[in-house]
Amino acid sequence: SLPAGGKPLCYILYADKSKLSSFGSKMGYPGLGGGSVVGWLPIVEDDEGEKGKKGYVDFKQVIWHESFHILLESIQEYSKVGCWVECGDGVQRHLFPMVFILSADYEEQ
Repeated sequence: SLPAGGKPLCYILYADKSKLSSFGSKMGYPGLGGGSVVGWLPIVEDDEGEKGKKGYVDFKQVIWHESFHILLESIQEYSKVGCWVECGDGVQRHLFPMVFILSADYEEQ
């Protein structure tokens, strides 16, 4: 439970493969929250010799999950102790970030 006056700051994250247009031909997974990019997750290039093999599929999923874990670490401490933020209305609020929804394609799961 949150302390008196504490408010949840809920993130709705959507992950799907996209081109990083500002980085040329590089590919990445945009992690979106509130309509803003909150991070980029790497894409492991397909290897024709390994494509579809369980070990390679598992490897790609581990890379995605480990990278997503790094994104979560950036809010982990704040989710426990909160952070004071001056909101758009000028009021200081004690916010506790959390991932409310994660929407990802099958490939990212």
